Amino acid sequence: MGPSSNILYQAGMSNNAAPTPALNVKYNFDDRVYNKASIQRSLSPDGQYAQITENPTGLNWSTANAGILLLDETGYKNKAAPGLPETWLRAGAGFNNSSYTNFHYPKQPRANANSVYYVAADRQLWQSDVQGSAYRGIYGGFSVMYAPPYLNRVNQYYEARLYAKGLFDSRPSDQIAIVATNTVWSNFAVDAALAKGNLVHRDSTAISGTYTAHLAPGIYASVGLAYINNPTSITHTRQTGHALNLLVSTSIFF
Repeated sequence: MGPSSNILYQAGMSNNAAPTPALNVKYNFDDRVYNKASIQRSLSPDGQYAQITENPTGLNWSTANAGILLLDETGYKNKAAPGLPETWLRAGAGFNNSSYTNFHYPKQPRANANSVYYVAADRQLWQSDVQGSAYRGIYGGFSVMYAPPYLNRVNQYYEARLYAKGLFDSRPSDQIAIVATNTVWSNFAVDAALAKGNLVHRDSTAISGTYTAHLAPGIYASVGLAYINNPTSITHTRQTGHALNLLVSTSIFF
């Protein structure tokens, strides 16, 4: 929880930890406007843990109650050029026919229609090297995501970000990011946990700062710090109200 949202994963989108078969098609109307569509076998509607437990190798064609996920995104993106800041606007929706548990009526048969919706925008606010490398500078952006609360534990997600690319002349490929997020839990799932006598919270907020260094072609190292208010899922104990996480990672692309 915190610097990244799982709202798309709970809607069925695959990821590195839980891959599924997919077909992705992107059509460019011109050099800026595009439409990107995807059809993929959904993750388990019971969550990523259930997906990995049932299909640890990722090679099984399907898992219990999992159906098909359709995703579509339309966007506008222009690359940074001298005197022309980079802009990226996009909106998308996903529809899933997997069998999800209905949090409002958990004892009734599973529902076979889930969905997710999102909008996001990023804009280059300042170019530090206009004539040399126009992409270098400071950027700002936001994301808003929504999923029906009766089928999804995460109902809403909001993110605001401020980041820099190549801020230092000696490190033109490094990135710095400050990200603030708010994750809102399903009111149906919260009320069900509350009825069982659990301690609950209705949302989780976080702010993180990360520095990513480009060490060599395809090799990146990141270090960061994240503060999270309500770091657990819906239920918690009195000892888990806040968390301060040190984030260290290395990524290799080939």
